[in-house]
Amino acid sequence: MLRARLSARRLAGPVLYAACTTILLLRTAPGRVGVDTKQYLFVDPGRLLGDASSMWQPGVAFGTVPHQNIGFLWPMGPFFWLGEQAGFADWVTQRLWIAALLTAAGLGVRWLAHEFGITAVGAWVAGLVYAWGPFSLGYVHRTSVLLLPWAGLGFLVVFAGRAVRRGGWRDPAAFALVAGTVGGANATALLLAGLAPFLWVVHLALDPDIGYRRA
Repeated sequence: MLRARLSARRLAGPVLYAACTTILLLRTAPGRVGVDTKQYLFVDPGRLLGDASSMWQPGVAFGTVPHQNIGFLWPMGPFFWLGEQAGFADWVTQRLWIAALLTAAGLGVRWLAHEFGITAVGAWVAGLVYAWGPFSLGYVHRTSVLLLPWAGLGFLVVFAGRAVRRGGWRDPAAFALVAGTVGGANATALLLAGLAPFLWVVHLALDPDIGYRRA
C-alpha cells in the first residue's frame, strides 16, 4: 500500500504537467491548423505511412524517390493516423502532438536534473525552462518533426550516463530505442542533440572511479 502511494505521488507531478500543457495548447488558436512538416499528415496519414514503406513513390509526377518519408513511419505518422482514426479534428491532433513534444522535453530534462542531484523544485524549474523556452518557436508551427531530438535530449543523456555507470544491456537498449524514436526523420538534428550525451560520457571518463576504458 505504501509503495502504491509513493508511486502515485511520483506520477502526480508529470501527469499534472502533461495535462496543463495539453489544455494550454488546446486553447491556443482553436480550429486553426499550422502548416506543419507534411500536408499528408493532415490529409491522408495512412497513405503517407504506406508510401513511406517504399523507396519509390509512383503517385507523384512520373514517379519519384521520396524525401525523408521513412522518418514518418515512427512516431509522427502513426500519431496523426491514430488521431484520424479516433475522429479528432486536424487542429486537435496537431495540438496533442505539440503537447507530447513539450511534455517529453520537460520531463526528460527534469529527470536529468534529478540524476545530477538537483532538488525536486530545481529539477522542475530546469524542465519547465527547457520545454517552454523560445527554441521551439522556430519549428513548432512548420517543421515540428525536427523537435523530436530536442524533446528526447534529456532521456538520451540519462541513459548514456546510466549505461556507463551501471553497465549491462538495459540502458544502452533504452538509449537506442529513444534515439530511434527521435532521430528517424533528420540525421543532423539527431547528431546535434547527440553532442550532449557524448560530452557527458567524456565527462564521466574523467572520473577516476570510471575511467576511459569503461566509458
